[in-house]
Amino acid sequence: MLSHHLETFLVARGVMAFSVQGAGTWTVRWGDVETPVLAGFASDADVKIWLSESAWRAWMAGDLDPYRSVASGEVVVDGNETLLETFGYFLRPANTLFDVYLQQG
Repeated sequence: MLSHHLETFLVARGVMAFSVQGAGTWTVRWGDVETPVLAGFASDADVKIWLSESAWRAWMAGDLDPYRSVASGEVVVDGNETLLETFGYFLRPANTLFDVYLQQG
């Protein structure tokens, strides 16, 4: 994933913290190529995301319905919407981004 969107990762700035019920906590520091992911939950992160274990598994499998997960409380998000949108862009497959680019042109 990083190889497809390295430029996006490098130019973005901000910190995202993830807490997955029963699995652990991680912090992602956008633009930091030395230590982009750290163990633990940065309480001062720009975006904080809490996921149930089932939501995490669905996300990793590519089956997460973000709207339903947020509505049901399985995913809770708080923070900077612009950074969250950048994260969403980053997660898209490269071929999808190319398709979007072609449709805009």
